[in-house]
Amino acid sequence: MQAIDPSLREKALALGCKRTYKRISKASGEVLKEERGDAVSTELHRFGDLSFLAWHDLRLMLAESLPEGVLQTGMAFERYEEAAGENGGEGNDGFVNLRFCQLQPKAAKQEAVTVSARLLVGADGNNSAVRQQCLGDGPPEFLGTAMWRAFFPATPPFCDYPDSDSIQLQWLGERKALFLWGLPGGRLATLATSPWPAEKVDVLAEANYIQEPMGRAEQAQQAKQRCQAIFAASSGWDPEVVRIIDAIDPAYLTEHGQYCREPATCAEWGRGRVALLGDAAHLGTPFLGQGTSQAIEDALELGRAVLELGPTPAALRKYEQVRKPQATPVQAASVGLCKSFVAGKGGPGDEMKANIEGGFLARSFDPLPRGAEALPLASAAAPEASTSAGPAPVRAAAEAAAAPQVVLTREKGKNGKLQRELEARGISCLEMPLIETAAGPDRDRLPELLRTHSFDWICLTSPEAANVFLGAWRQAGRPGGLRLAVVGDGTGVVLTEAEGDALTPEFVPSAADAVHFSAELPHIPGGSNTVLYPASNKARSVLQDGLAARGYTVTRLDTYDTLPVTTLDPDMLAVAKKAQVITAASPSTIKSWVQFAGDHSQTDVAVACIGSTSATAAEKLGYTRIFFPKLPGIEGFVSSIEDALADCRRRQQQQQP
Repeated sequence: MQAIDPSLREKALALGCKRTYKRISKASGEVLKEERGDAVSTELHRFGDLSFLAWHDLRLMLAESLPEGVLQTGMAFERYEEAAGENGGEGNDGFVNLRFCQLQPKAAKQEAVTVSARLLVGADGNNSAVRQQCLGDGPPEFLGTAMWRAFFPATPPFCDYPDSDSIQLQWLGERKALFLWGLPGGRLATLATSPWPAEKVDVLAEANYIQEPMGRAEQAQQAKQRCQAIFAASSGWDPEVVRIIDAIDPAYLTEHGQYCREPATCAEWGRGRVALLGDAAHLGTPFLGQGTSQAIEDALELGRAVLELGPTPAALRKYEQVRKPQATPVQAASVGLCKSFVAGKGGPGDEMKANIEGGFLARSFDPLPRGAEALPLASAAAPEASTSAGPAPVRAAAEAAAAPQVVLTREKGKNGKLQRELEARGISCLEMPLIETAAGPDRDRLPELLRTHSFDWICLTSPEAANVFLGAWRQAGRPGGLRLAVVGDGTGVVLTEAEGDALTPEFVPSAADAVHFSAELPHIPGGSNTVLYPASNKARSVLQDGLAARGYTVTRLDTYDTLPVTTLDPDMLAVAKKAQVITAASPSTIKSWVQFAGDHSQTDVAVACIGSTSATAAEKLGYTRIFFPKLPGIEGFVSSIEDALADCRRRQQQQQP
């Protein structure tokens, strides 16, 4: 949220409260675990500022932060239709016509509204109507679970605790649970969950998660009665649970089935000028507590892509390319935890463990460009919107900028520092990852080795190796006493930003390559001369051979692999082909570029490489304008890009009459 707008972070923190009392009990009320004071949130605080707030408070704050007139309510989406412009809909040409039904409860007739826009983003929740028209992949999977959620004042008979806004209570039964949280302003929130047969899912009040207070008193009362019947004293539930449910106002009770989509069914997030966001794109479950966070992360990267590429299909596909690898592990963990709980296998602490081990709480994001820092986007006339009252102008967000000077081709999430360095020098960039990371054959062995063996050194030779190590180290229970050596500062930063002093590297070679690394790694007096080397599947044996020649015993694990991406959005590729410089941080990236660029002439583009290995690969592929630094590293990489751009300027001057 801070990356979108720093003021939003401050507003969110101001809305929330702290947790100072946590209790986990059996269904009967027998206490399993109890925490007080700072111990309740200590584990979470190391990931940043912490504040507990109601989802609807956050939604209202975000809505009020929008410019006046941007948000229109009282509209129900019906359908859309894409329309090509004069140039067939490519790039900035083309738009989407949307039809809404204007909800007017007291009117005899509901009015139709038509709007035209450059892009359509379906953020319409678990039963997304936009998704169904765009992808047509049917309803989400019912998980055999019903949920009841409510908000109410923190007064008897709900709660007799002082400082009620600081409490967090849980009652856990067999495949059933009730949670109670304190909220600012003297309010409480509760969520109850229980198995529910699929053949009776239509009995539940709603299929949608987000509902207004129930206006039908009879249906609302029936929903409350269903909840009361399940969480009854006769079924062994704590009288405190029974008292809470009995006192809930039915008008403010939300009842629904629990649904999800497996990640394998969410490979596609949109088509053409349509993209999905949040639950509409990657529906998880309440387990992990990541639903709102993932939607905000989606919004951040969608905004970044549109700032860079304008309101174009290429921007939507770039957003998807960035977010899918980030959101999919969260979705998988959330769905897996929920299904385990429904099967009677889940337990207290599983959510926190999954969040930490998955690295979901430790993520950080580059801020969106703001004001003068934003990329210069050329404005263009937007298509008109029409309603039953007549035509009205609709403004497009922005149009695409001129062709980027440089294309950044590393894996998703690894171009940020380089891009900041370049843009600080006034160099425009397009991030188009050409390779992606996959698990290597030895990845599952790494946590066990960290638990059961000791080594003089653990050698990490890339940021990806550092990320793989981090996940395994957390899975192993964060063992101490490890001595870490990293190939360069960029790899070390991955560790220190994630875990601070707990994982501070003790050795960095004078140059970021395997030759210097193996020659300079110091022997530990009285040590075992052993090295653990979590490597890329494609890494050559230079490091391990050099260390072995110096008397080290090296345990190499091929923990990850880099593979060419299988698809690229045609619009994005067309933009990339107009760039002056292609970057290559590995031989794989330049090979992938040739695969996609096809007959794009090697003489029309300069290649800026991170080091000599990538430069050699580019030369073998027929490129002649190749630039690389003598010493690898981010500074040298930037220098080679600047040299390549300078060469482009010289060539342009020579071609002028």
